[in-house]
Amino acid sequence: MVQLREGNWLEGVPLGHDPEGKTLGVLGLGGIGRALKKRTDAFDMKVIYHNRTRLSPVLENGAEYVNFDNLLSRSDVISLNLPLNVRNPSSAPSPPRQTQIH
Repeated sequence: MVQLREGNWLEGVPLGHDPEGKTLGVLGLGGIGRALKKRTDAFDMKVIYHNRTRLSPVLENGAEYVNFDNLLSRSDVISLNLPLNVRNPSSAPSPPRQTQIH
C-alpha cells in the first residue's frame, strides 16, 4: 500500500494473473456456467466442467466433462454455479479433508 500512495504502483506490486492458457473448472455448466464459458473463450482458457450428468456436445461447446476429483486437481480457477435453495442447500460434493484448494 505504501508504494501505491507514493505513486510507485507498478513497482513490486503484482497486478494479478493472466488467464490466458489457464484451466477453468466449472461446477454446474447450466445457463450461467455456459455464459461464463463463452466469455472465457476470449482468454483462450481451457474449460472443464462437472455436472450431475454430461451435457450434449452442442451444450458443452468445447468444454470437457470430468469427474469432480479431476475438476479439483486440474483447474487453475474454479467457478461454482449451483442452485442454493431450501431443497438443495449444497449441491457440491464434499472434498476429502486432505484436498487443499488455493
